[in-house]
Amino acid sequence: METLSISKPGTLKGMLPIGKATQIDIVEGNLEIDIEFDMADELASSVARKVDKGFLSAVSVGFQPKKTVARSDLPEDHPAHTKEAGLYFENNELLEVSIVTIPANA
Repeated sequence: METLSISKPGTLKGMLPIGKATQIDIVEGNLEIDIEFDMADELASSVARKVDKGFLSAVSVGFQPKKTVARSDLPEDHPAHTKEAGLYFENNELLEVSIVTIPANA
């Protein structure tokens, strides 16, 4: 994953990236991404300002699962284990990151 884009249904989808990821890590099970905004771009600088001031504070990710496991098949001491239906995604490929007001699955 090299670029950051912002999408809003019907209006901004498919637009050019407004920044790029400079560092991507998994820290204690959490995805952490350092972003460099294209400050020469008017929209990018506006989004960067809103992020800095806390008006935009959520992200949504698009990923391609490489391996899925039924949550009921996970060891009972695994934090995602449940007897209910559901899948646990492993070895995912990160495809995109979007800055959003309300993330999916919030």
